[in-house]
Amino acid sequence: MVLPRGSGRHFFVISGVRSKDIVATAALHSNVFFGRMVVFFNKACYNGRKGGIAMAELLSLDAIEPKHLFCDIYGLPQRWQKGESWSFIGSPRRDHGFAYILCDEVYIRLADDAERHFRRGSLLYIPKGYEYYIEFRGTTGNVSDILVNFDIRDISGGEYALADEVTCLLRTVPPQLANDIEKLAEASTNLKHPALRVTRMFYAMLESLLAYTMLLRADGDAEADPTAPARFYIDHHIGDKIAVAELAKMCLLSESAFRRAFHAATGMSPAQYKVHVKIRKAQDLLAGTPEVSIAEIADILGFYDMSYFYKSFTAQVGKTPGQYREEAQAAR
Repeated sequence: MVLPRGSGRHFFVISGVRSKDIVATAALHSNVFFGRMVVFFNKACYNGRKGGIAMAELLSLDAIEPKHLFCDIYGLPQRWQKGESWSFIGSPRRDHGFAYILCDEVYIRLADDAERHFRRGSLLYIPKGYEYYIEFRGTTGNVSDILVNFDIRDISGGEYALADEVTCLLRTVPPQLANDIEKLAEASTNLKHPALRVTRMFYAMLESLLAYTMLLRADGDAEADPTAPARFYIDHHIGDKIAVAELAKMCLLSESAFRRAFHAATGMSPAQYKVHVKIRKAQDLLAGTPEVSIAEIADILGFYDMSYFYKSFTAQVGKTPGQYREEAQAAR
């Protein structure tokens, strides 16, 4: 069994690395990641009524700037057995944390006796300073959950939080995001000097979380759509050649059931959807990168037949790639 941080034992410490030492890494990622933020939570001050940090500011993700640092990051797989529990009541959490639930159910009782239940596959956010009792129920297998703990500060030492209570960010974590979480925990526990790699992986994990959340929001109640993990994968691996059978496996469906569900959700076959996503990306590249030739764009996107690229682009957009680029440049 691995004791969580806040129990008086630290499972993992970034040796010799302080928050200010990873400012450069955070700033590098901020230029890529923070430009694509959307709001998860309203900005406000929170007073720690539930045991949180006194006067920590709730941070809207679209308002994050390079001065805001996600630091002291580490991940760990936990191996709580069925019925085992831990209490942070009277001994608040010392970190913010994402918890990826892998046992059948997690039961949480708050300091005010309110109760929460979260099922396998959920991704939770738990704020620093939070007081709660947690119990692991049902079959746990080898790992009961994966914790990714971190702190949020600014360069002057100000404290921030993403919410003032335990929050379920996702009811079902897609395979790519689950893989990001698992790899981060593996790097945290196995590397001798993991700080820079773990920080980079954490920002990539946040970007995957954001992208998937945006997909769910765009589609309304997309978590009810069993093909959402496959569409998320296609959207973020445009150049990959992946078989329909593999996409179906991501969604825990047979290939025939996956094809039916995918068409019902998108109005397209998986192959048509892949082309549709590639053409949308081609539009972005044609408009935003005039120094890249049309042939190079086709190659980047995995179109190895130029005539097919032109035919697909014209059918979807209504004009040739060259015409689209000329009009986009003229409009600037």
